[in-house]
Amino acid sequence: MTDLFKVLPMTAAHLDEVVRIEALSFYEPWSSASVESSLNKDGCFVAVDSSDTVVGYLIFSYIFDEGELLRIAVHPLHKRKGIASLLIRQMLNEAKARNIKHWFLEVRASNSPAIRIYEKFGFTVMGRRKSYYKGPHGKEDAITMHLNGS
Repeated sequence: MTDLFKVLPMTAAHLDEVVRIEALSFYEPWSSASVESSLNKDGCFVAVDSSDTVVGYLIFSYIFDEGELLRIAVHPLHKRKGIASLLIRQMLNEAKARNIKHWFLEVRASNSPAIRIYEKFGFTVMGRRKSYYKGPHGKEDAITMHLNGS
């Protein structure tokens, strides 16, 4: 099913659609300005369908040989189609080109579908940050994960 989608570098033309998906996906979404600032300093990709509509995106930062997955989201109507995996695969391919050897991320402890995807790519649990995320029902722990990409 992922052959129905392609991954492209994110551009300013994608911002409105990315911000819409961000608002649908996160309790504390990034502002348009935050997403836009990532275009100038981070790795940013979008997944688009056959009509070039954005269906998901990924943003990562990096310094030297370390990368951090900052944001990944898929439009709710397009979940379970392999889009997140497609985006992560693109990020890891980009990592080779940039010589990134270690990856880090945080994920809500309750987000077991995301944790399973990360584990599928070789991420392992490093630890837990208590009450890291705000949510509609109070604070929630974050699971910290690491991938040794060397």
